[in-house]
This record gives sequence, C-alpha cells and structure tokens, in this order.
Amino acid sequence: MNDDFEECGHVLRIHTYSHNPLGLRTVEIDNWSGIAVFGRRTDLASLPEALAVPGPCLYFLMNKPGPEHAGSDLYVGETEDIARRMKNHKKTRPWTEFILFRSKDRSLNRSHTLWLEKTVVEHLRSGDCGWSVLNRNTPRGAHLSKADRTLVRRFFQTLVHILTALGYPFAAEPEHASEEPLQDASNPVQSTPEPVSFNFPPSLPGK
Repeated sequence: MNDDFEECGHVLRIHTYSHNPLGLRTVEIDNWSGIAVFGRRTDLASLPEALAVPGPCLYFLMNKPGPEHAGSDLYVGETEDIARRMKNHKKTRPWTEFILFRSKDRSLNRSHTLWLEKTVVEHLRSGDCGWSVLNRNTPRGAHLSKADRTLVRRFFQTLVHILTALGYPFAAEPEHASEEPLQDASNPVQSTPEPVSFNFPPSLPGK
C-alpha cells in the first residue's frame, strides 16, 4: 500500500492572479501547511494582503523570469516582514522575479526559516543547479530539536519538489543538510539583508 501511495505523487494547485501565466501566482499541495508565491518585480504592488502579512518566510530573488533559468543570479533570504524587506531590496540594483515560501497556519517559525535559509544556500552551492548564488556568506541557521528538524526538512523537500516541478533547477537534498546546531532557536540572530548586485546586459529595462 505504501508503494502505491508513493507512486501517486503530488497534485500541485496553481492559482494565477491574471491572464499572464508568468504573473503573480500561488502554488499549494493538499495536506501541506505551506504556500509558495511566484511573481515578477512589478507584481509586488499587487501582492494580496493575506500573502504580505508579517510572518516568517523564505524568499528567493532572481534576475531572469521564465522557464530557462540556467546561469541566473539568485539571492536567498528570510524575513518576518516580507513587505518591508522587499521595499529594502527594491533600492538595490534591479531583480526581475521573486519566490517566497511561508506557512498558511503559522506552523513555520523564525528558527525554521533560518534553518531553511542556510540549508538552501548550502544545497545550491554543493550541487550543479546552474544558479549563481549571490549570498556572500553562508547563513548562520538555527539549532532545532529533532522533531522540529523533521518537520522543517519535510517542508524543504516539498519546496524542492515544487521548484523542480515548475522548471527551476534544483538537485536532490544533501544527505546531511544543516544537521549541526548553529544557533539557539529560542534567540535567533536577526539577519540583515545583504546588498544584492545583479549583472544585467545593457538592453534590459532599468539599466
């Protein structure tokens, strides 16, 4: 029975907010507490209030929207206030697309997103995913209990599944991703967004 269940795979539910399939859209999976939000830089102004409310989330900024992402610049971050963080990032050189992951029921806390941030950056740097990771330093992560680590690793696996299914190159999960206790989860270090610098060809808008 377990084998039959595994063969069923996952059903991704994609909701587009306009007639443009590459515009603002959300992705959900049944029985998953998270939600993924995909959009372009110009979609930030129309981000629904329900998705922009303060709360821990993991986000990606990249410089090339669409299905072909090989060689794209990518920045990975985490925040408890996505609206404020995006305003800060808009002051840097242009990025063209964002992806954010958060929970729908607040089961994802700050320590979880700190762990995810570190794990994703290590994951991208350890594999041949085709991304140029702009994070200058490896995030500090967070120390999690075994139960929390099990929960957030499943969230990470679902995150990888969604990104890969939608055409964003992601390798398999590293065998021992972010196992080491790097920080006390009861007192996570407040992260400051790094300056993001993208290399754009002169023909792109905004240059």
